[in-house]
Amino acid sequence: MRTKYLIIYIGLGIAFAAVSLWVILSGGNNAKAIRAKYRLGGALLTTWALFSAATCNGPGPAPVVTCYEPVVTCYDVAIMENDLRFSAKDREGNDVKSGDVIVIGITNPTFTSYRCKVFQEEALEKPLQAIDFTVPAESGSTVEWEFKLAVGSFKGDAVVIVYGIGKSEEGGATEEALAYNWHITVL
Repeated sequence: MRTKYLIIYIGLGIAFAAVSLWVILSGGNNAKAIRAKYRLGGALLTTWALFSAATCNGPGPAPVVTCYEPVVTCYDVAIMENDLRFSAKDREGNDVKSGDVIVIGITNPTFTSYRCKVFQEEALEKPLQAIDFTVPAESGSTVEWEFKLAVGSFKGDAVVIVYGIGKSEEGGATEEALAYNWHITVL
């Protein structure tokens, strides 16, 4: 199959050279010569595409669309680490009451323990509630914890922030705030 396309391509190349000479000798004023040159040029491009497709060696029985090797052969999808989900158990939305059960889910956790703090939205220096969680050793890619919201008599806007607890270079514990915070209204 490749030899057939090569012979056709060489023949079209010779014909194109001859017609190009005809256009040059006529001074570019002969419409038949110019039309023939355009048609032969199109045929050359088509034959070159067929010749290129016929020379591809693809993997397996599937046809290969092009002969170009891709720059990247595998696209690695970035895995979301510490992807947080918040919800109130048996309740929809962000309106919660003191005593409601809060569910925190973390996909692909990177820390062995986490700390959840509930703050009054205007005062982030002193938490209303703080709870520590430990990731079980045999946990999968998703871990869920539940805790009872205990903010006392506080009512108003609050924010739930989850921190990953790691070790500092000196060996002490450090808190690292994760990217997603949950804004709630305590009724």
